[in-house]
Amino acid sequence: MRIPAWFADNIYIDDLFISYIPSCNHVTNIEVSNIPPFTADVTWTAGGSETQWNYICGPVGTVDPEQDVPMPANENNITLSGLNSNTLYEIYIQSDCGDDGTSSWMHKTFRTDCAAMTALPYTENFDSYVGTTSTSTNVLPNCWARIN
Repeated sequence: MRIPAWFADNIYIDDLFISYIPSCNHVTNIEVSNIPPFTADVTWTAGGSETQWNYICGPVGTVDPEQDVPMPANENNITLSGLNSNTLYEIYIQSDCGDDGTSSWMHKTFRTDCAAMTALPYTENFDSYVGTTSTSTNVLPNCWARIN
């Protein structure tokens, strides 16, 4: 940081962290698409010239990339399967640069689509939804829409 000679005021710096430039850059542009109820397609941009990655995916709050065993990926696009419908997931991805180590984890959250109802009869009484106007701040449960 440079401070101009004419600057005569105070400068405060807090939480400064200095580290080496990583030898293995993290991925960018994680995109999740084609998300029906039970699968999702995930793509990302390589951080450098790496051709190997690691990923971990699970419902939000159940994934710990520092302790869970990651899955390897040989391409920067994968299809996740075996997912639950109407569930908020998070995916963590890191570059694997071989002898240069691994990058930091990057993550993205996404929600799978709702599945069709298969058990009939089905009842939803909307007890938690009390709004009756179009300006109501209450939100319908996932998978439901209000048509005026």
